[in-house]
Amino acid sequence: MNSLSCSILFQEEKSLQFPGRIREIAVSETVLFRWVRDERRRMEALAGTSDEPLSASERAELVRLRRQVAEQEKDNEFLKKAAAYFAANPPKRKGSL
Repeated sequence: MNSLSCSILFQEEKSLQFPGRIREIAVSETVLFRWVRDERRRMEALAGTSDEPLSASERAELVRLRRQVAEQEKDNEFLKKAAAYFAANPPKRKGSL
């Protein structure tokens, strides 16, 4: 979904049309609400800056940092699952009963 579509959905979120849009684009509510959350963050970031648009290098850095954060969030989720698995299934030691 492109940024414009996400912006439109973000604007309609509080309206009665929002549930219909979920069915219309055929995505799960979880995914859609994640998109809306991300769009909120993007809009808040824009509102907190000066009126000047980002330069090409700033835009590239922002994109790189967002990718890095997304990758680290995936890593953290994996590590949480791995920790839960190993906590529930400790390895058996040789020689123990």
